[in-house]
Amino acid sequence: MRKILFLSLLFIGVILWFSSCNEKAEPDSPLSGIEKAVSEDGVGVYYKIKGVGNYSLVFVHGWCNDMTYWENQIPAFSSGYKVITLDLAGHGISGKEREFWTMEAFGKDVASVIKREGLENIILIGHGMGGAVILEAARLVPERIIGLVGIDTFKDHYMRKYSHEQVEFFLKPWREDFESRMREYAIETFFHNKVDQELMKKVIIDMRESQPEKSLNMLEHLLRYDGSQAFKEIKVPIQCINSKLRDTTYEIATQNAASFDWIYQTGAGHFPMLENPEFFNRLLATSLEDIIMDLYKRQEAK
Repeated sequence: MRKILFLSLLFIGVILWFSSCNEKAEPDSPLSGIEKAVSEDGVGVYYKIKGVGNYSLVFVHGWCNDMTYWENQIPAFSSGYKVITLDLAGHGISGKEREFWTMEAFGKDVASVIKREGLENIILIGHGMGGAVILEAARLVPERIIGLVGIDTFKDHYMRKYSHEQVEFFLKPWREDFESRMREYAIETFFHNKVDQELMKKVIIDMRESQPEKSLNMLEHLLRYDGSQAFKEIKVPIQCINSKLRDTTYEIATQNAASFDWIYQTGAGHFPMLENPEFFNRLLATSLEDIIMDLYKRQEAK
């Protein structure tokens, strides 16, 4: 009887030991094809890397999106480039334990991935809010960056610093009813009138399900962001693939950047990489080739 009791207790102990090990390891256990970097403030930043090549493409999503928004670009570019997609802190599966969701903090998220992988010859690609993020990342590791490509970003309304009163006025309806205002704002500003309805529905659901407090803190810091100094510091070419949904200007970028240019993807809204990925990929391929050719010219001139 004692032997049976002993064996039973031993069996239970082994089960509890394995359980405790699994519970302890679970937060850091790798997901399929997912890697983890740690940002400067200790927040975990998860990312995927695929492909090989002399040049690295780091894709940075926009506000309330995640790395899956670049799924159409991974197979298109991983045959010739090293392709990295990531979830910024507070998005997707990355850590959410941060107090202030600034563009500078997001830039450090991107830099943490770059440093962990030892990437060189990098072209940063940022969508929407990701435009401000890649500007900040480029400031942190300038020696590794050969160019930037913004996707529906770098417009003056993304890059100008709004006053406290303007920010509070803009955020008021979001604070009163986050989900309703998110839906209204997305429909009003993000989508072309011929957009696929299922795609629009997916994006709106994703954005409405984000955490209001964190999301509004991010939006507030984006509205307070001044991109002029970052443009002044970045010496590599900066290009854009933008939509024509709204009339816009690029004075902050053109007046401060050493090299800045943009093209429009017609028939698309704020998410051209989702709305017409084949056309978008051709435009992006051209932008990448232009940046690499510029690098060759600068190297030959030395």
